[in-house]
Amino acid sequence: MAERHHLVQYKPSFALNRRITERTEHHGFDFVRSMMKLRGCGGPRKYRNHNLEPFALMAGLIAVTIRIRLFASVAVLTLPPLIAAHMAVTIGSSSGGRFGVNIVSGWPAAEYERMGPWPDRAHVARRYDYCGEYVQAMQEAWSTGRNIAALVLVVVIADEIDAAAIARWEQHKTGTDHQAFTWRRAQTSAEVKAQTDSTAERFLRPENQLLTHMPTLVGSYATIAGLLDTIGAMPGVCGGIQSFDGFERGVDRFGTRIQPCMQSRAGVVAGVS
Repeated sequence: MAERHHLVQYKPSFALNRRITERTEHHGFDFVRSMMKLRGCGGPRKYRNHNLEPFALMAGLIAVTIRIRLFASVAVLTLPPLIAAHMAVTIGSSSGGRFGVNIVSGWPAAEYERMGPWPDRAHVARRYDYCGEYVQAMQEAWSTGRNIAALVLVVVIADEIDAAAIARWEQHKTGTDHQAFTWRRAQTSAEVKAQTDSTAERFLRPENQLLTHMPTLVGSYATIAGLLDTIGAMPGVCGGIQSFDGFERGVDRFGTRIQPCMQSRAGVVAGVS
C-alpha cells in the first residue's frame, strides 16, 4: 500500500513537546521556540486550535534538557512587559542562560477580542511600534542589554529525491482545510498597511491558497541542505527556524539526512556524532 502523506494532526501535549525537544537536542539543534495562539482557525482539521502556555511549557522543558536553548513566545497584548521580563529572568536563572523570548505582535482581532485586550482596529497598523516600546520596557527592567536577532522561518518538506518531496507537497495541497483558510483570510483583511513580504501580505496573495504562509522548501535532503546554507549566508541573517510536515519524523530526518550535508552545520554534526 502506498504511504499517504497528509499533515500530521496532533494536540501539543507536554509529552509531545518533550519528545520533540529531546530529539532536537540529540541532533544538535541550537534552540526550539514555542507557538503562541489564543484561537485557532477552526475548520475540520482544527488548524492551530490547541496550544499550551509558552512560559510554563518552556520552564518544564528546561528541567529535562541540558544544552539546547528555549524561546517562549509572548503575545504583547496579553502580558505587561515588566511581568514578561520578570518571568524571563526567573526561568533564565534556572537554565544557565538558555532561555529567550520571541515577540508576537498580535494582529488577528478574533484572537484577542473575546478576552478584552484588543485595543482597536488601528492597532494592526501600529503594532510593530508597540512591539518596539514593549521590548524597550523589558530591557529597561533588566537594566542590561539583551541580544535581539532576526531568524528566517521556513517549512521543510524533504525526501530522498526532489520528485518524492514535490509529490508529497502536492498531496498536502489537496488536503487544505478551506474553512480554516477562509477564516484566516477574513482576519487578514483588517491589515490595511501590509508591507511587501509581510505575513499579512503573503496571506492576501491570490496564489496563496494554503494554510502555511511561510516560505516552503521542497526537495531532496541534499537540495534542502544547500538551500538552508544559502539562506544562512544572507547578510543580516543569524540563524533559521524550521517547521516540518510531521514534527518528530521531520526532526529526525533533518538530524540524520539534511544536517550532515550542510556546510554551515559541519561542526555541529561532528560534535553530535
